[in-house]
This record gives sequence, structure tokens and C-alpha cells, in this order.
Amino acid sequence: MVLLSKQPGWRRLGVIACLLWFSFVGGGDAVSPASFTLCIEPHNAEATISSCTEMIDEANKAGRSVYWPYVNRGIALRKQGELARAIEDFDAAIKTVPTDPKSFVERGNTYLQIADWKRADDDFDAAIKLDPKNAKAHAGRAICFGKTKQFAEAVAEDLAAIQAGGTLMLPVVNLGTYYLANGETDKALETFQRALSLYHHLLSANELAHIHYGIGSVHVRRQELTEAINEYTIAIGFNKNYSDAYFMRAQLFQLQGDLAKAEEDRKVLNNLSQK
Repeated sequence: MVLLSKQPGWRRLGVIACLLWFSFVGGGDAVSPASFTLCIEPHNAEATISSCTEMIDEANKAGRSVYWPYVNRGIALRKQGELARAIEDFDAAIKTVPTDPKSFVERGNTYLQIADWKRADDDFDAAIKLDPKNAKAHAGRAICFGKTKQFAEAVAEDLAAIQAGGTLMLPVVNLGTYYLANGETDKALETFQRALSLYHHLLSANELAHIHYGIGSVHVRRQELTEAINEYTIAIGFNKNYSDAYFMRAQLFQLQGDLAKAEEDRKVLNNLSQK
């Protein structure tokens, strides 16, 4: 059963549209209600791909266009690592409905995974033009700027994402890194601490390691070496394979004259490099 009352606004509209399609296009006999529900309310990637493919095939036979099945199948394909096919589905969705920012955002996120920063940025920019307060598009564009070392622009986009509202963690987590790279250490520290305060219980171990590494780097710039070592140690606690944290901690141990600990970290680094 499709529970409309529990859907976000954009998905509720999509469900209604697809319900109309399912009722009037002639797919009622060909597409099972179970397939319809799995496509519109995705659960696992394989089931979503199968059910959305069924809906797309039946629409093509009827000479009709569909939108949400392409979007949801594209997302599921991306989860499965089939990025080229995912992009093709988002292409089809955009061709069908070129005015919905979601498909641009999803295609942009897929381009991020193949490190095509230019195409990703173009898609996020297109989404922002359609919806200037689209937090996901601003957050995605910030990543593009960060990857191309345009840190002031990355800061501006993450701030726009945060100001757009919603509950996205990504802009808050990444913003500290961009402040730090832009030389704004006070703002970087404040942002890292805010991310820990707001989202500590929701962040993955790697994300927590990244934040503590960032705080350590703030302390390095302030020449607070002991505090920096403590933060790098916390980062390593969350991610035992964090080579950058071992490298920085080894350098600081060396500066403090603790050659034995510096050598221990370098041995770990050597082992990690051989994996």
C-alpha cells in the first residue's frame, strides 16, 4: 500500500502522478501493484531496479513517458555501482521533465562519484536555477568547488546550503574543511565543533575522524602541538587506517623530541602504504 501521508512533499506529488499513470495509461493489467509500490517507494536497490524497469517497459509499449521510475531506478543503479546506467536514467528523466531540480541533483551526485567535477557543477547549477533554495544542490556545488580548490566559493555554497534549511549534515561537516583551506582557522574550529555538537550521534566513524583531523590541523596552525596530537590520536581511534593523521602525528612527535613515538607512527604508515 502506498502511504501518501508519510511521504515528503515532492515524493507525495510523484506518487500521485504515478498513481494516475498506473490507473489510466493501461498499465493496470501489466504492472503489478507490488512492482508499482517497490518502484515509487524504494526499499532495496535490486527490487527497485526490477520494478521500475517493469514500469518503464510498459510505459514504452504504451507510447507514454514516465519520470519517477527513471529517477528511482537511477538512484538504485548508482547504489549498485552502475554509474553509467544511472546517468542514462537521469538523462531520460531530465528529458521527460526538465523543470524538476531533483533529477539534476541526482545526476550531479553521480558525476561526483566519477570525479567529473565540471558536469557535476553544471547539474547542481541547473538545479539551483530551478530552485535557488535547494540545499542539496548547494552542498553538491560546494564539493565541486572544494575539489577544484576554489575554497572561498565552496564556503559560500555550503553556507547557502545551511541557510536553505533542512537537516543536511554534509554542509556543516565539510564547511570546516573549506574554512581551514581558505585560511579562516577560527571559523573552521567553530564549524568543526558545531558539527560534533549537532551530529555526533549521526556521523560515521570516518566522518568523525575527518572532523577531529580538521581540529588537529587548526591547532597545528596555532602552534598548539600537544592539542593537535590529541586530536590526531582521536582521529586515528575512529579510523585505524588514517594515514594523514599518522603522518601529521609523527611530524609533531618529532618536533617535540619524542623520536620513539614518531618512529612508531612511521612504521604504521609504511605498513599502510604496502596494503
